[in-house]
Amino acid sequence: MQFSHSTGRIGPIIVPGYSACYECLQRRSHSNGVTPLEPKNIMFDLSWSVLSGVVAIETAKWISRHTSSFPPLSLGHMIDFDAFHLQGDVNPVYKLPTCPSCGARSQANLAAQPWRESDLVLGP
Repeated sequence: MQFSHSTGRIGPIIVPGYSACYECLQRRSHSNGVTPLEPKNIMFDLSWSVLSGVVAIETAKWISRHTSSFPPLSLGHMIDFDAFHLQGDVNPVYKLPTCPSCGARSQANLAAQPWRESDLVLGP
């Protein structure tokens, strides 16, 4: 999670072996021109409260994923949220096949690595 004045960035939830890893996220964000949120000295407290509430809801959805039919929105997605204006964007974060940490080329069984993002919600 990143927060700057009244805007925040949440997610994605990273599930090792299934979803994009942190390295995938960093590389894709850099190639797409997504800049990190710069922390500011001034913080709009109400925005922080709204954003932390969204984080709490996403956490509760993840914890109860086996008993609930509501998967977390941040599962495989990054949420950019402007709490002051109550608007946001949800952007998918995909695995990078050439990722040096989790990509197909980092493993000896190149052809045997399945894409498992669809298993995240239904998983074990």
